[in-house]
Amino acid sequence: MIYAYKCRRCGLQVDSSVRADTIGPCTRDYPIACSGELTRLFQVTVEPAMQEHFNSTTASVISSSRQFDEEMKRQTDIQSARLGMDVQYERVDPSNKAALGVTDEGIDASNRIRREQGLPTFKT
Repeated sequence: MIYAYKCRRCGLQVDSSVRADTIGPCTRDYPIACSGELTRLFQVTVEPAMQEHFNSTTASVISSSRQFDEEMKRQTDIQSARLGMDVQYERVDPSNKAALGVTDEGIDASNRIRREQGLPTFKT
């Protein structure tokens, strides 16, 4: 996590991975040196709201991240009991090709066949 700090004297803002109320003296030395104290800024990051939608993995309407996580856990338990083996549902970023098992070779092979058939190719 990155924390933002601001000098009370000159207004210099710096980021640090250290989490503390203060992280020492200001490091500004140009055009003049400053020895003010760097204090942590308290910032709030708000996630965009999840749009209500039907999720086929959980087979239910989902309206929040919390509800999605709860439904994923519930489906994990249901499928583990049904199959008699450990099943683990987890979030996957749809833009992460490796997590989805997609390779560039597959796209290249599909495009080669489509070109041979005179069809438009997929964009990568």
